[in-house]
Amino acid sequence: MTSCFELDRISTQKSRALQVSDHSFGGKSVILAGDFAQLAPPGKGQNSLYSASVGPWTEGLTLRSQQIVMGKALWHTFTTVIILCVNMRQRGLSEHDAQLRETLQNVRYKRCKANDFDLLESRTMGKGLSPDVLKQPHLRNVSIVTPLNAHRDMLNETGALRFAAETGQALRYFHSIDRWSSKAVEHHSVHHEQKMSNRQPNTTLTTSNRTISPLQQLLWQLKPCVTDQIPGVLPICRGMPVMLKHNEATELCATNGAEGTVVGWDSSPHPDVDGLEVLDTLYVQLISPPRSVQLPGLPENVIPIATSKEDTECILRDDNKLTIQRRQVRVLLNFGMSDFNSQGRTPPVNPIHITECFTCQSIYTCLSRTSSYDGTYIIGRID
Repeated sequence: MTSCFELDRISTQKSRALQVSDHSFGGKSVILAGDFAQLAPPGKGQNSLYSASVGPWTEGLTLRSQQIVMGKALWHTFTTVIILCVNMRQRGLSEHDAQLRETLQNVRYKRCKANDFDLLESRTMGKGLSPDVLKQPHLRNVSIVTPLNAHRDMLNETGALRFAAETGQALRYFHSIDRWSSKAVEHHSVHHEQKMSNRQPNTTLTTSNRTISPLQQLLWQLKPCVTDQIPGVLPICRGMPVMLKHNEATELCATNGAEGTVVGWDSSPHPDVDGLEVLDTLYVQLISPPRSVQLPGLPENVIPIATSKEDTECILRDDNKLTIQRRQVRVLLNFGMSDFNSQGRTPPVNPIHITECFTCQSIYTCLSRTSSYDGTYIIGRID
């Protein structure tokens, strides 16, 4: 997932650190490892190393565009390539597992045949599988991989309500503490919001003796996919599956993408609104961490996740953007995860929603997470 821009930055920083300015990467040998069949670097302007839009003819009107061209040129200086051919993730011995390995290779190179589609449809809900197959107990709370963050947020929203009902618990809703720069920003944002929608002409909400501004209500209603993955409202109960979205403490295996379940929390009243709560600390039991973690006074593999303040760019419903300071615990529910988050994982069961996968790389990333044919569960239509 390294981009042309990032490769140039790596080379520049190594040269600065070693005080060698006339050789790329400070004159040191460099080994890159990766899989071009997986997803391209995320973000605007993060051109992949194989991007056809970057070349010596690219206009270098800005420093960044020049760095992108330099990164592409650096990539072409790598002359030794080792291609690994043994699949270490799907190693089953059954006939279907062997067919799955062949299908995955065909997906990599965008050359699927009729028998590849037949194999995939045999693991598709509503075709080869029962539409209700995910209701089985061992699949009930497994995170579904989907390429769209908006779909992930809806899976998490509905999954939270279902999980609480099935476990006989009441959801606790923890709100973020948001701060923005001025009243002018508030009025500007609310004006645009009300201009594009007449469904809520009066959006002022009063709780006890305090009033929530229309802008604050709007910010709490936004989904994590448009708030830099920091939720405005986090519904929690014990046993709830969650995913960390920030490198809290690498020495404790509390890294971005780590999965776990909620075992408890510390909370306090919201400073701005009576009757609402904010999280101070969330206690999460990690699932299959790389190594065991033991903190004094806590069970094995249970770690505390403290609240943090982050500058957050929110995309409003009229596509205007507003930067706020948000205080919240950096976790999301884990009934659904994006295809980016699924990379590098090998779950025993792999339910995937691939209807919105627009590239063969996205399809390959979703499909190749599973370790077996029997562990693959496909939701939606295969194009």
